[in-house]
Amino acid sequence: MFVNISSHPSSQWSEAQLNAANDQITALPQDLQARFSAVNPKQPVAALGFDILRYCDQCQVSALSQPTAMVQGESRLTTWLVRRLVDRGWRVVAGTTERISSEVIQPDGSLKKTQIFQFAAFMPYEL
Repeated sequence: MFVNISSHPSSQWSEAQLNAANDQITALPQDLQARFSAVNPKQPVAALGFDILRYCDQCQVSALSQPTAMVQGESRLTTWLVRRLVDRGWRVVAGTTERISSEVIQPDGSLKKTQIFQFAAFMPYEL
């Protein structure tokens, strides 16, 4: 079981990222996903966090092995979730990338910078 708790739908992941997940990928239900993607910066995150944990608890019941969650998003909510999921026995990871940059000086003297973020690995949070 691999739960994607991020604003990056797995339908847009590269083949390398899908292969690295190497499991049944589950997304948050649409209502939780909408709330996760629009965290109010002036509100506490615990209410949403507990709703996501309840969903993860349901997923954990059906998991055949240690479940994994990729948690990436608003920093307060990410920290809140990572700590609690680890305490519940989850393997919690972040998707890491390699940044490939190029800079080209344009004819008018301006600089055009291009960056490509290429998936590298799912790495566990180190608490």
